[in-house]
Amino acid sequence: EGAFCRYKIDCGKAWEHLDGDLIGQTHVAYCATSAISSSAMMPFNHPIDCHFAEAGLQGWGNIRIAIQCYRLDWCGRRILSGYGFTHLPSSPGHHSHIQVPLWRPSGSPDEELNYYLLGHTHALLTHDPIYETAWRERCRLVTVSAGSVWLDLFVVTRNLTAQGVN
Repeated sequence: EGAFCRYKIDCGKAWEHLDGDLIGQTHVAYCATSAISSSAMMPFNHPIDCHFAEAGLQGWGNIRIAIQCYRLDWCGRRILSGYGFTHLPSSPGHHSHIQVPLWRPSGSPDEELNYYLLGHTHALLTHDPIYETAWRERCRLVTVSAGSVWLDLFVVTRNLTAQGVN
């Protein structure tokens, strides 16, 4: 089975997007057949290159990434694995092992059996509950943990000391 992730970067009002894709998708990654287990990791090694300019210090550090993970079954069907989001660091340097916990909507025991056997799962109608309206709407959802995505990021800042920001 293969897996891939879709991502969306939201910079809020404190940042101006200059360049790079804010929405994208990784390639499909596969584990070696001998490495398939519940703890197997699939390296996507997908670069995300975005450039931002600060519009003001209010709301600093508000850049976040929302992730949707899917797996492919043996027929090539796309099956939702989970949703997740995290705030991206604003300090310069290498940030390794940033964990993005994933969750997916849960159903009744019959629906969960259907998910296990056939891969049919509930999906969100809108992606707002991932982070935009999370405090209002996600608390009403019944969800189950669906693993994690780990990010390694390099953050480069420029001209902040000239603006008086450490």
